[in-house]
Order: sequence, then structure tokens, then C-alpha cells
Amino acid sequence: TPFNLVVGEPGVGKTRLIKDTFPQAFSLKCLEGLNNFPYYPVLEFLRANLSKINPGLYYEDLVPLLPELSSHRVSDVLEPDIAKVRLIEALALTLESFQQTLLFDDVQWIDSATLELLMFLVSRNKTKIYATCRKGEESPALRSALLILQRQHVLTEIQLKPLASRDIKHLLADLIGTDDGPEKFSQWLYTRSSGNVFF
Repeated sequence: TPFNLVVGEPGVGKTRLIKDTFPQAFSLKCLEGLNNFPYYPVLEFLRANLSKINPGLYYEDLVPLLPELSSHRVSDVLEPDIAKVRLIEALALTLESFQQTLLFDDVQWIDSATLELLMFLVSRNKTKIYATCRKGEESPALRSALLILQRQHVLTEIQLKPLASRDIKHLLADLIGTDDGPEKFSQWLYTRSSGNVFF
């Protein structure tokens, strides 16, 4: 499906799973406290990759958002609604030019402008999108968007659960290079961490 969402508790390994599965994919990270800052994760990502942005159609529409792309001011002043449409399309084309797979990390903190862009990217279906979200921390706007994507059959939700006791034992065996993990320590670690990989 065009949009795939990995949901789980903090520290359960959502981001690690996605990044290990798609090591070449570009990642955009939403941050707590900046969910009212329009396009924050997109701006941070594009600023880190300015040299890779290909000049082309709608390139000039990125300049109001990323003034560093141009040495001169844009002379054309568009109607706000038209400017917004052109900006969203310019951002979509730019993101799609980077990679077939995009990662949006911690979308529980996504701002409304980036969420709108995300919905637009999904509707275009030109790139696969994977996202991570903390279980039960979705904003009302994100919850509403996910319901729409679910109804459109373009959303796959993956629930990432904590490790079971036997999984921790296998993990420890792998880490120390033995066939079997230490029984007592595995059980102690499971009891202390509740199977959360981060802990």
C-alpha cells in the first residue's frame, strides 16, 4: 500500500525496524513541541539536502519556504490559495525526486501543513511512505487522516509489540554468540523491561 504505519510504545523499536528495513530511504523527523511549525520536518530535511534539489518545474515555488535556493526575490505574487497549491505540488515533486521510499518518523507530532502534504503524497502514489507513531498519542487531526486513508484502502498499519521472554532469550543468544541465551538473566531482563527493546 502507498502508506504504511508502524505503531507501538516508545522505545519498542519502530524507527530501528524501518531504518534497518530501508537503509537507503530518506527520513523526515517530526519533533515534539514543533507540531505547530508548518512543514518543520520537510524544511529540516530539504535544508540538509539543498544540493540534491533539482531545479525544474515549480522550483521557484519553493523559494518562499527556502529562500536559500535563490539569490534574488521572486517577483510574481500569487493569490494565497494558488500559492499554497503550487507550494504543496512543488514539495511533493521534490520529495518524490529523492527516493522511492520516504520515512516519516514520530508522526504523532506532525504539523497540519506536513500532514496535508503527506495526504497529497499518498494520493499521488508515486512513492512508498513508511511512518512511525507512538501508540495512543495520535493527534485528532492525524486520527482523522488515518481513518480517511483506511477507508480508501491505502493504509497498512503494523502493530509492533514488545518482545516476549523467549524473544529476549534469542536476542541475548545472538548478541553473545551462543546457541541459547542465559535463562535467568533473560527472565530478569524481561521482567525489568516488559519486553521493551529500549529499556
